[in-house]
Amino acid sequence: RFDEAEPDYKEGLRIARIHENRMQGPILANLADLLCATGRFRDGLENAELSLSRLKDFYAADDWRMAHLASIRGGCMVRLGDEEAGGALLRDGHKRLETRKGPGFLFTRLAKDRLGLLTSDVD
Repeated sequence: RFDEAEPDYKEGLRIARIHENRMQGPILANLADLLCATGRFRDGLENAELSLSRLKDFYAADDWRMAHLASIRGGCMVRLGDEEAGGALLRDGHKRLETRKGPGFLFTRLAKDRLGLLTSDVD
C-alpha cells in the first residue's frame, strides 16, 4: 500500500507548502517513514530533518510528535547501519510515546514495532 500512499503524501505536501500550512511537518514525517520503510533511507532521513524543522515551528508543545519523529529517524538510521545512534532515538521515542500516550496509541505501537529493527538487547 506504500505505492498508493506515496503520491497522496506528496500531493498533500505540495498543497501544504503552497498555503504555508502547519501540516507540512506531520506530512513530511509520514513521508519519511514511508521512504525508510521502502528502502530509501537517505531520502527518508532528509524528509525527517525537514519535518523536524516544521514540527518545532508549529508543534513544539506536542512532544508526542517529536517522539514519533525520533522513532522514525532512529529506524532510518538503524537501517543505514548506525544502530548506536539510531537505537538511542528508537528507544527514546518509544519511551516518550508510551509515557505520554500509552501503549495502545497508534504511534506508540508503530514505535514499538520499529524497536524490532535492533539486533542488540531491547529494554
